[in-house]
Amino acid sequence: FPFNLAKDLETLRALLKARGHSVDLRLLETGDKTCLATVHTFSTRSTLFYIPVLPMLDLLADSERRSVGELMQSVFAYLLQVVGIPHFADDYCYLGGIYEMLSDWWSEDGYAEDERERLEHEAFFGELWKGGEVSLLLMGEKAALADFEQRVQNFKAEGEAERDFLKTAAAFLGLYRDYPERSIGSTIGEPFGAEEHDYIIRWEQYLHFFWDFGQTVQDQFMDCINAELNECSLMEEPRHIQFFDEPQKEVTGGFDFEQRLFGLLHELCDNIKDLKT
Repeated sequence: FPFNLAKDLETLRALLKARGHSVDLRLLETGDKTCLATVHTFSTRSTLFYIPVLPMLDLLADSERRSVGELMQSVFAYLLQVVGIPHFADDYCYLGGIYEMLSDWWSEDGYAEDERERLEHEAFFGELWKGGEVSLLLMGEKAALADFEQRVQNFKAEGEAERDFLKTAAAFLGLYRDYPERSIGSTIGEPFGAEEHDYIIRWEQYLHFFWDFGQTVQDQFMDCINAELNECSLMEEPRHIQFFDEPQKEVTGGFDFEQRLFGLLHELCDNIKDLKT
C-alpha cells in the first residue's frame, strides 16, 4: 500500500461523514488479504424498543377479546422465536437483571416508606415473575408461530384500534415470509474502534420484551436503564460490510429487513397502547 494510505483513508472518512453519508471506509482482512471495505450502518436513533407482554395476557384472559390476544401471541412468537428479541423472564437477559435488582431493593428493610408500600411492591414483583414465565411459554409455543397466517386471515377487527393492529400484524407476517430465518442479531457486530475499556450499548439493551407500560416501578426502571446506557459511548447497530478485494459491480446488502422491522416495532407499541384504551 502507498505510505500515505492511512492518512488518505482518514481524510475520505471525514469527508463522507461531513457530507452526511452513513457509509464508512475501513481496511479489513478477508481470508489472507487486507483490502478496502465499505461499512454501512443502520441507525436505530438511540430508541428503546421495549415491547410489553402484560397486554397480551390480559387480552387472552378476556373471552370477548381473546382473538386479539391470540393474534398478538403470534406476532410476539415471531419476534421471540425468529427475530430473536429477548424476554425479561428468560435466563441471563438484560431487563430480567434490572427487574431482579429493583426487586432486591424493595425487599430491603427501610427501602419502602411503610408496610403498605412494601406489600404493594412485593405483590407487583410476584405478578411480574409469574406472568413473565407464562408469557414466555406462550410466546415460545411452536403452534403460535405456525398459526400466524391463519390468525391474520381469520381475524375480524372491531374498531379502529383493532384494524390498525391487524394491519401491523399482516405486515409482520409479510416480513416473516420474506425473511423466514432472519434474526436481528445476524448483522450486528461490535462497533469498529471499540477498545477494552469502552462501554458499549449492546443490542439486547435497547430491544427487549418487558412487563408493561406504566408499571409500578416504571420511574425506577427507566432511571436504572438511562443511568447505565448514558455511561456508554458506543452502540451495537445493524451493519453491512462490502469487501473490495476485487472489482464490485454494485453495492450489495441493504437494510430492507431492518427498516421494516424497526418501523413495525414502533407501530406495534402504538397499537398496544391504543388497544388498552
